[in-house]
Amino acid sequence: MKRIIRLFSLLAVLASLVAFSRPPEPMTRIVGEAVYPDGQTIPFTWWRVGFILARVEGMGLNIYREPENWTIDAEGVPRRYAVDPGPSLGFHVPVIAYEDDPDFGTELVYFEVAMERDFMTGRKIEPESGPGEGQRTYRWTDPENGKEALLVVSAESGLPLRAEIRDGGTAKVVLVYREYVTGLPVDFNLFAPPEGLVFPE
Repeated sequence: MKRIIRLFSLLAVLASLVAFSRPPEPMTRIVGEAVYPDGQTIPFTWWRVGFILARVEGMGLNIYREPENWTIDAEGVPRRYAVDPGPSLGFHVPVIAYEDDPDFGTELVYFEVAMERDFMTGRKIEPESGPGEGQRTYRWTDPENGKEALLVVSAESGLPLRAEIRDGGTAKVVLVYREYVTGLPVDFNLFAPPEGLVFPE
């Protein structure tokens, strides 16, 4: 078993070297909160670089450094270490946060944090004015189930202000963005697990 773990670790290092041999995309940092129908509000801070690097701070800490990812709970306890078996590398982090959500297996899974406008423009959705002054809204309806992805952006900068998943006119989840900064230089230190932690094998 230890040999297998060491082999996966070696493959992870080699894959990381291949990924980082290309100039990385600029980094995006997002600060906000997720609001749920039961009134629960969860603050979060995101850092993301394409589909290879992400760091999510909220109820715990999740780090993605493809092909590796780490999960640490809100008490600082290491909970999970995993290696993407490939052959293709990359991750998706949808606005739908929970894998047990029935919509996780639908096209709404591609409505992702830090990739919201790409989802809309890739489907040739044109924004409408509002809801507030200086704002525009993109709407896309899933033809399979009628549920809606909604994105509110600044009319001036084009940066997202709010992302929602709606079902029958009711919001299942709302992500409110307080800060949304793009084009940052990549800080690779953000995408490494804290030193000294031992993760379950």
